[in-house]
Amino acid sequence: MDYLKYSSISLFILILCSFSANAGEINIAIIDTGIDPHNSAFKNRLYVGNNKATSDHYGVDFSKNAFDKNSPYDEHGHGTHIAGIIAELAPKAKLHIFKYYNPQASGEENLQSTIDALEYAINLGVDIINYSSGGPEPSIKEERLFNLAEKKGIIIVSAAGNEGENIDVQGREFFPASYRNKNIITVGAHNDKYEPLKSSNYGHASVDIFAPGKRILSTLPNNRRGYLSGTSQATAFVSARVSNLMKKINSKNSAKIKKYLFSNSLKQKNIKGLCLSNGALNPVNVMTPLAFGN
Repeated sequence: MDYLKYSSISLFILILCSFSANAGEINIAIIDTGIDPHNSAFKNRLYVGNNKATSDHYGVDFSKNAFDKNSPYDEHGHGTHIAGIIAELAPKAKLHIFKYYNPQASGEENLQSTIDALEYAINLGVDIINYSSGGPEPSIKEERLFNLAEKKGIIIVSAAGNEGENIDVQGREFFPASYRNKNIITVGAHNDKYEPLKSSNYGHASVDIFAPGKRILSTLPNNRRGYLSGTSQATAFVSARVSNLMKKINSKNSAKIKKYLFSNSLKQKNIKGLCLSNGALNPVNVMTPLAFGN
């Protein structure tokens, strides 16, 4: 399982929470199924606002009927897997865990939880939001929050989805990836031969870049490791790279970040025409010198 579908529209609540981070710190919000915080991969990596996580407070659980709002434990595995990829590839980033998923909840209820988590992350003032969920229907409330995130300069890295569809085509869109905000980086998935996964959505206007998504080894609950595939895994690779770029170029400007990603992407014939960059995330963290204005 890669992303977790939702549908319909629901209301959202206002969450008043913010923090002030040092200019050099990169804060990544991971909106997913939670995390197993006991894995050594996350030691000293989890934060709740300005504070380091503790054993009984290591994130926020927005899921329906959450047992403990301060303990977003991952009973599914997806969120721990995604967090593990980001933790390994972006070793300096601070990770903020927001759980939205309850398998017993309806699609509308899970969407509501996702919107609550998204609003919280935006008000918190994170730099990057890793957003792997999605579905075929847009949400007015969600889109408004994406607009707010764009105004605040927050980059949202979003999974393209796993229907094997061209999401440029009207009626086959995948949201939130199909919103047209300039701060969104939408990610498709390829295998070790740079071939798009048959399940990966694509679209020259809707998808920005492809990244590894086939049998990715990462952390799982109960101190395990295992392989998962999909555009969620690819999204985690890009979130980590965006974090590293922010540190390296000392800028959080989404236009600059995208330009570096695109100019350094590997142009692959199998990917040409399937995404805006016509390429895959470069496995080497290199950067071609670029000239930017103010």
